[in-house]
Amino acid sequence: MFRCSSSEQNFFGTNREVDENARNSARSSEQLTNHCRLVRIPAEIVRAAQSHSDPLDIFITRTGDATNSACVAWKIPGRESWPSHNHLRDHAHALYTTLLDLYVLPLCAAFAQSPDDNRSLGDIAREAREQKLLHASDVTPHSDRIRELIADIGVNDADEYRGQMLELLNREDFAGLEHAAEKASSGKGRFPGGVWKLYSFYDAVSQPAGGRQDRDASWNVHIAILNRWISLLPQSSTARIALAQAYLSHGSKARGSGYADTVTDEGWQKYGERADLALSILQEVPNRDPYWYFAMMVVALEQGWPKSRTKALLDESISFEAGFYHVYREYANYLQPKWYGAPGDLEAFANAISQRIGGEEGEFVYFEIASLFYCGACGNWSNPADMQWRKIKDGYAALEHLYGTSPLKMNRFALLAAKFGDKAAAREIFAQIADHWDPGIWGDRQAFEKAKLWAEN
Repeated sequence: MFRCSSSEQNFFGTNREVDENARNSARSSEQLTNHCRLVRIPAEIVRAAQSHSDPLDIFITRTGDATNSACVAWKIPGRESWPSHNHLRDHAHALYTTLLDLYVLPLCAAFAQSPDDNRSLGDIAREAREQKLLHASDVTPHSDRIRELIADIGVNDADEYRGQMLELLNREDFAGLEHAAEKASSGKGRFPGGVWKLYSFYDAVSQPAGGRQDRDASWNVHIAILNRWISLLPQSSTARIALAQAYLSHGSKARGSGYADTVTDEGWQKYGERADLALSILQEVPNRDPYWYFAMMVVALEQGWPKSRTKALLDESISFEAGFYHVYREYANYLQPKWYGAPGDLEAFANAISQRIGGEEGEFVYFEIASLFYCGACGNWSNPADMQWRKIKDGYAALEHLYGTSPLKMNRFALLAAKFGDKAAAREIFAQIADHWDPGIWGDRQAFEKAKLWAEN
């Protein structure tokens, strides 16, 4: 018995819409809302599952691109517990009813417990896989793909994902890193907030655990590991891109974040040398991925490329992968007047690229560029007339609808709402942020509290 219901509303929306079948299966719609947090999976799984005869109720609510994903919550009949929340953005290709008897049913059984259970969905998935190993003869040829699909449910937190990638690097599991990078690139997966998994992958493996400001001894160890990766897998494009980005980040550390007149001669020398090294490595990459263009855009900034050359790189990036918006943010950075742009260049680019992409994705990109332009931590409090607040708000709404939000993106939107003087929008987003302010956005706690107090009064 398989029942499906559709709604344009998320179960967590203000207007909670739950199919009558769902209400009949739970004590109340309020209980359903409290205990059923949604798992976003490719719509192909839903279509494949709809022909399955297992006694499993699935309630579907669409969010985002209806051709790419759907949100589902499953339930064992007669039980009152519901699964935990995570988003799965990867597109699946081998999607058969194997999903239900191999993973969904064990997961559902695992979730038929108290809603206070603290295990993550990833923990539940791992336990289900271990149990299934006892029945290896039941596994179909598509099991490997399904295992990957379900395993990903537990890795939808960007920080957790970065930690896992750094752990693979520290163990020098280069084959595992190659697999993770290929999967992030081909699957085009994103985290809540829209950040590409591929971007987070390179962000993790291209710098030491202590980040960009880690001591030079840690940087030297880290770069040595990346070089071993290349030595063991000489045809690896991923290893070369990671090493190039490492040199760029290490060069930025040497330069420092101050104005040009505060940079030492030694800082300038290391900055330039490491940018040159990065360029030479990137030029040797046999197979490019979307992040290659991001790293090259950083080189363009650090080497001061002319506008025509940088624009040609941008156009090539768009042709290769128009959805990798991180390149647009870096190009917008290049266009800031403090670097190589003229007043108005960045705003003109934001309008042009959002129109070129179109739809909600274009609106999302406009918000991303605006959040780069206005930055409390970096001291950029430009005139609000430079970019349009209505389009920024539309962009944040598109972000929420397409990918869900994140603390980082909420803090960015709160800063923009305060900057443009929209008290209603600011009050609402500050209530969501609560005490989870981001120093990278606000610079210091005082700036955050000042803006929050203004919004609340």
